Order: sequence, then C-alpha cells, then structure tokens
Amino acid sequence: MKFAVIYKRRGKFIIGPQGRTTAGVLIAVERPASLGTTVDIPMIGKTLRDALSRSRSPVPHPGPDEWPAIMEEFLHATDVKTWGSFVRGSVLATVETDGSKVVFQPHENRGARDAFQPMGLPSIVIDSNVTDEELGGAAIRALDMAANAETSRERSS
Repeated sequence: MKFAVIYKRRGKFIIGPQGRTTAGVLIAVERPASLGTTVDIPMIGKTLRDALSRSRSPVPHPGPDEWPAIMEEFLHATDVKTWGSFVRGSVLATVETDGSKVVFQPHENRGARDAFQPMGLPSIVIDSNVTDEELGGAAIRALDMAANAETSRERSS
C-alpha cells in the first residue's frame, strides 16, 4: 500500500507522501508540497500521484525525541508556526492506493488536541490509472466533503 495526505488550508493545497511505521502509525516520509491558490486540478492530481509514488513502508517508528523534528519539518513546509494554527481552518483527506484503486477518506477537524479523525463519511474510490484531472477532481471532492461536514457540524452546535 502507498499512502498520502492532502490538506486544504486558506486556499492552498498541501500534499505529502506518508509511510506506515513499524508500529503501524502513518507519518510523513518527506516534506509535503504546497500548491498555491491558483493551481489547477490536473496539477493537484499530478502532485498527489507523485506523493503516492514516494510513499514507503515500513519506516522506523520515531522515538519520543524525534517527533518534534518531524512536526517542525511539516510546519516549516507549510509556512505555519504551530500545529494549532495549521489545524484552524484546515480540511484533510487521507489517500491510499493498492496499485489498482485509489481511496480518499475525508476527515473531521477536531482541533489542535484531537487533530483529524475519519468522519464516517463514505470514501471516494476510483481506478488508479485515471488521468491527473480525474485524480485531482476526486481529491477536491473528498476535501469538499470534509469541509461541508465541518460546516454542518458547526451550524448544529
């Protein structure tokens, strides 16, 4: 399996490869790409396909003293100073592929402490050999599902 994440924050898309650690946790394996607000859908798909290709597992599970450096690298790449600042206003979809299909799972933003959790919404499943435009479009739909569910939850609170 190959893994990636795609966040949308303040109109920017942050896309990065993930890997499963020896303890079973998904973590960033490389610095994520940050795409500006004027990026087109095929570029999102191309960047996501590239991130999935760079996913690798298993990776060593970080020790307690290694987690701050991993977080610092992510924050530096996204041009944000703290995790709490990043989480505010962000939406996330996780992405995985087995080589034949790509699965997008929208996540709920539960704030800086609880981070992002699967929402129980249906996954978006597409064939892995779609065009970059179709891949990017599926990513946008997953992020929109997360954002719309967030808005609905905020209104009902």
